[in-house]
Amino acid sequence: MAEELLSDARSSLGHEYLPSSEIRLKPWISGQKRCWPKADRFPDLHQTYVEVLNSFDEAVRGPRRSGDMADLERALMVLIEAANTLAIRGWEVNWRQNAQWALRGSRFGLSGYSIVERYENLVDRITVSERLEIIGGPIFYMQRRRAEKLGEIKPVVFAAQAEEAYGAAFLSLNSRRGRRYVSDWFVDGRGGSYRLLSD
Repeated sequence: MAEELLSDARSSLGHEYLPSSEIRLKPWISGQKRCWPKADRFPDLHQTYVEVLNSFDEAVRGPRRSGDMADLERALMVLIEAANTLAIRGWEVNWRQNAQWALRGSRFGLSGYSIVERYENLVDRITVSERLEIIGGPIFYMQRRRAEKLGEIKPVVFAAQAEEAYGAAFLSLNSRRGRRYVSDWFVDGRGGSYRLLSD
């Protein structure tokens, strides 16, 4: 179990839900064309991206007032625009991971191209993939049940096979104590069942 968890953790390091302070640029290669993008204006575009990222980080860390969500949304749009400008010039940047890094420890999360509350005003139903994007982490939980006996809740890394198998599974807001979201029970084909949970 520990080796499998470690292997999944390694493969999840590049996942867009995982916060990262590293700015990683890679050439945007389309079709069969294999060449490095031109570097004209690259230093300026890179510097602009870093400045915009710093502004976004400051907006996240700034004082919390009722209008802050709108300010944060605007800062996110500017960050996405800077990433798109790099993409037009042929360089893909890991802006989602950088945004997740800035949002870590805050009450806000990323949902698509929007900022949302992580733990307030929660929707009733959400997929595992959507919830992990909002909380900014690659860990969800699974609990097995066999012969009406509940097993312990175990962490699962959202990578490779787990992402493919469970990413689209729906979770419902949990009205009882414990994890914030829980799925229905699924039959596992081995005479038991399991459910998924998330914070």
